[in-house]
Amino acid sequence: MRDIIYILTRIFILVAIFIIAGYFISFIIGNFVSSLIDVFLKISNKNFSELGILDFLLLILLVLIIFRFYKYSKKIKDIKK
Repeated sequence: MRDIIYILTRIFILVAIFIIAGYFISFIIGNFVSSLIDVFLKISNKNFSELGILDFLLLILLVLIIFRFYKYSKKIKDIKK
């Protein structure tokens, strides 16, 4: 009986950790995407004076992420050949 309670407690703790981690990850990704949309709207409306330093850093981060995916996809294509 004690083993069953121990296993159920461990499972409950693991599920709680995954749920909390999922909320944090979705919060971070949601903020990142909303910030990107905001930057692209400012650029499309030609409001360059409203762009701050964090917006430029966000665009640089986006370019680095795209470059990293391009680099890995190129490696995967080379491996498949």
